[in-house]
Amino acid sequence: MTLESDREQIARAADSPATVDQALNALAQLVARRLETKVQLSDGVRLVASSVGDPATVEGMAIPLRVRGRELGSLRLGVTPEHAKRESEFVEAAAEAAARLLLEREASRVQSDRLEELIFRAILDILPVGVFFVSRSGQRAFSNAVAAAMTDVAPTGGTDLRPPESPSGLRRAASYERMSIGETPMRLALDEGQETRGLDYVITSASGDDRIVRVSAAPVRDNAEIVGAVGAITDITAEDLQRRVLMESVECGVLIHNAFGLLILANVAASRLLEVTGTDAIARHLFTQTMRWSPGPRPPWEAVRESDLPSAAAILECTTATGRPIVVNATSRPLRRPDGALGHVVTTLIDATSTQRDRLALEESEQRFRTVFEQAEVGIAILDSDGRVVAKNDHLRRFVGRDDLEGDRLIDLLDPALREQPIEQITRLIDGETTGALGEFRFTSSEPGERWGKVTITTLRGSGAGTRMLLAIVEDISQQKLAERQVAAIGQAEKLRALGQMASGVAHDLNQYLGLVSGHGELALQELEQPTPNLARLRESLSVIVRAAQDGAESVRRIQAFTRSRPDRPAEKIDLAELLREVALLTAPKWRDAAQQEGRPIVLHVETGSEAIIEGWPESLREAFTNLVFNAVDALPKGGTIRLVLELDEDEVHALVVDNGVGMSSEVQARVFEPFFTTKGERGSGIGLSIVFATVERHRGRISIDSAPGRGTAFRLAFPLTVKDTSQPAARARTASKQLRVLAVDDDPALAQMLATMLASDGHHVVVAHSGEEALRILDAQLFDLVITDLGMGAGMNGWELTAMVQQRFPGMRVALATGWGADLDSEEASERGICGVLAKPYRMIDVREIVAIAAD
Repeated sequence: MTLESDREQIARAADSPATVDQALNALAQLVARRLETKVQLSDGVRLVASSVGDPATVEGMAIPLRVRGRELGSLRLGVTPEHAKRESEFVEAAAEAAARLLLEREASRVQSDRLEELIFRAILDILPVGVFFVSRSGQRAFSNAVAAAMTDVAPTGGTDLRPPESPSGLRRAASYERMSIGETPMRLALDEGQETRGLDYVITSASGDDRIVRVSAAPVRDNAEIVGAVGAITDITAEDLQRRVLMESVECGVLIHNAFGLLILANVAASRLLEVTGTDAIARHLFTQTMRWSPGPRPPWEAVRESDLPSAAAILECTTATGRPIVVNATSRPLRRPDGALGHVVTTLIDATSTQRDRLALEESEQRFRTVFEQAEVGIAILDSDGRVVAKNDHLRRFVGRDDLEGDRLIDLLDPALREQPIEQITRLIDGETTGALGEFRFTSSEPGERWGKVTITTLRGSGAGTRMLLAIVEDISQQKLAERQVAAIGQAEKLRALGQMASGVAHDLNQYLGLVSGHGELALQELEQPTPNLARLRESLSVIVRAAQDGAESVRRIQAFTRSRPDRPAEKIDLAELLREVALLTAPKWRDAAQQEGRPIVLHVETGSEAIIEGWPESLREAFTNLVFNAVDALPKGGTIRLVLELDEDEVHALVVDNGVGMSSEVQARVFEPFFTTKGERGSGIGLSIVFATVERHRGRISIDSAPGRGTAFRLAFPLTVKDTSQPAARARTASKQLRVLAVDDDPALAQMLATMLASDGHHVVVAHSGEEALRILDAQLFDLVITDLGMGAGMNGWELTAMVQQRFPGMRVALATGWGADLDSEEASERGICGVLAKPYRMIDVREIVAIAAD
């Protein structure tokens, strides 16, 4: 290959790419191919191009790249000098092209730096704030146009800061006192490294006009060394004028102190009030021996300046410059800069001399209030606007068993175990969003036993927005709470006793269902072993197995429904006829099995007719009717009949529980709903019928009794009818609109495989995992549309924990729960935790398809 062709090839490599860096890379690749070696190009400081994947040093020879005697970098070749000598003309041509490219690269960088400097200066010149820079020696190196106009200097170059003992062009805004150069913010930044923010000064322009300016300055450091200072200056003359006009437009006296406590402004109204003329004279008068501050030894502007108080107020008892005694209400508030630092303190002075009689009357009223406060038989506390105790009476002190309550928040007096519940409501009361009864809460106390209080919070009459005070009344209800817990404990015992009786009956039914499952399962297996299985018999056995499993699940569901209690949720539409049929099945172990074992046969008839829709809580009603049926069973010592009857009467439905047992006297009927009243001796607690009465009242109903000794008893419960909600169409089975990838997780291999088989029969791709940990490992390797996980999975990760991990690591993946406690799971809680559906075990094919359809949507 000739030298001319070599140079043409090198020129194409250097000129064809769009940028210099791309050209250097292309040139490095060309040389590497030609010499069959590794190549690196550097600009003397860093690697700029390479034909090597790993930027390790290339061993071999280095060729300096020079232009007009100046070395710009080096070309390193992974070959020996002898090898390079054979290609010397090509290498020299490549080195020459590389040097030219490096020279272009350097020129481009210099041009870019210059452009950045021009852009920076243009930005500074359009700022509405004056900006200037002073070097370490005191030379002003740069000023933008605004700074140059305000300080009457050229925008750039050479202005010296005068010696520290010379006066500067700045004067203090408060006193117009001239400052030496050494006191200015720029010199303090250069000499002391001190940062100054937003101090106000007076500066005189070249035309002789005074301007009020706000100056900030900060040192510029190179590592730890100060190399200069930067300053910012803003003209606030118009702002200062507006402030003065505003001060003179108000009728009350106004004082303005700066951050150092110096009085810098006072309006005419303040001069008239104190009968003193001039800011300095007012400042001296405010600190004479005739002044008294109430409360505290300091005036309010000093209290605000030396603390983080949002405001401070005091009553000034003093004499004016002419000797006239006056009383002044002084209120001070801070004015802070955007960074939170104190700028000024504004104080308003209002003549309160004529209100002395009102103050004395107020003191007398306060004395009367104090008498009532201490003699009251309830706990009383005065709270400030933050909800902290300012004062308390002796009754509250005894209630919580503490003397040192002042300064504590009301919330802090509550038992920590119950504290989170009322915090939001208490906060709303304290903030004034609402007023009135708060609720019943347990308090901490050093006294023995629990302390429960009913709390009411109101705003004290006459307290304004700035001094809002609250009155908290705490009524001791500890004994009432103790009685309520005793009643609840007895009621729970009654419920557990009934549950035990029902559980024995459920166990009997489940054994029957399991017998059907076991027997027909063996028949099905036996039929499958025949040379030609009888499909009709096989289908019959399998149908019995499925029906027995569903009936067993229904028995478990009924006992779960009896134990559930969610009284805080909204009322729902209830078919009372269906509920009475459920009660009949639920109580069968008591009236059918247990009674027959005791030799007193009982028959129960349900006479409901058509549906009767009411609003309420099915768990509470189910428990109430269960109590009535159990009472009827107890009233049939020799057996007999119980009837559950529904009668419609215009806008009401009457539910009757009737027995033909021993009946009740009129005296017993008069007391039958009283708590703890019972005729059963040690066998009864006397709480069941009182719970029934409370349940009926909660459902806006009525209950009455028709009974006589030897004639049986009829309990009649009347409830208002409501309209059945027909807006939603009846649910129907759905199938997924597409085939999904599903991960089935269950620690029981048989259940996991059964679920996988159900899903696979509909064409879904299914993978099985037997623990939450195994499921996560599978999810890391494969992508799924849906995870169906068991809730309880032994000692490892449970379903809730797996759901949380899936949502964290795989956002958007749908998760469903399969559980034997499906009837007890709160659907709202499951939805909040990201669960798309719940499969209640034992689940059916239709249930599985519904969950998959939801996930597919």
